[in-house]
Amino acid sequence: MISPDQQLAKLVRAPDSSFDIAECALIIAQHEYPQLDIPGYLQQLDQLADRLRARIPADAGKPHVISMLNHFLFRELGYAGNFDNYYDPRNSFLNEVIDRRTGIPITLSILYIEVARRVGVTLQGVSFPGHFLAKCVTDQGVIVLDPFNKGISLSEADLRDRLKQAGGLDDFDTPLAALLRPATPQEILIRLARNLKAIYVESSDWEKAIGMSNLILCVNPTDSKELRDRATLYHKMSCFRAALADFQRLVEIDVDAAEDDDIRATIEELQQKNRLLN
Repeated sequence: MISPDQQLAKLVRAPDSSFDIAECALIIAQHEYPQLDIPGYLQQLDQLADRLRARIPADAGKPHVISMLNHFLFRELGYAGNFDNYYDPRNSFLNEVIDRRTGIPITLSILYIEVARRVGVTLQGVSFPGHFLAKCVTDQGVIVLDPFNKGISLSEADLRDRLKQAGGLDDFDTPLAALLRPATPQEILIRLARNLKAIYVESSDWEKAIGMSNLILCVNPTDSKELRDRATLYHKMSCFRAALADFQRLVEIDVDAAEDDDIRATIEELQQKNRLLN
């Protein structure tokens, strides 16, 4: 049977690079729920879209459809950001978000984007500092939306305030257009997995943290920062062979790492430990 990591790698590395972000998010959730019924949850998204589509007038423009989407998801169905228990891992699993109707910005954005796509409106994810958003390009301009806060639209002043609150002072003079660059599907999945990894590291659950590192490296095998993180996690777990393999791979692909005295010392230490194991 193909593993979740292999399944994700197969989807994101397909030649046409077109894949269902919701399906990939559910594959990530399989790490926690191995028996997860992915087709069943995708069908639920289809059914939500079918219900909404039946109400949309034939001549409705994008802003009108977005307004109807907001009313349907956030007022009628009650989807909402989980302000009370933001770091609950369940907020990062799309199946739990669908079931519990609460989540964090990125998972609610995935839900929002995928239901919109199914009714014919293209929304893009935005890795805004501190808070994932969505945006829609219309003939009248760009609408920036916050699915964590019931899909409200954000003005330039709102975005500047958000940036300040997130501590992104270095970015404060950056043109908003640069900060609102559409996130690629791969970037969305990596951010989702990194959120989970951070939660697991905080709780010292190294095994689950490594699981998320594996997923990130499936999406981007040359991510040197992630390779270093995984090597460090393996080291913490006393998985010395795996740690050594990652550190050696790291110095092959990253010039700065190859010149880092601490990394070279760690490699020597791990080589010695592995000789003793043999």
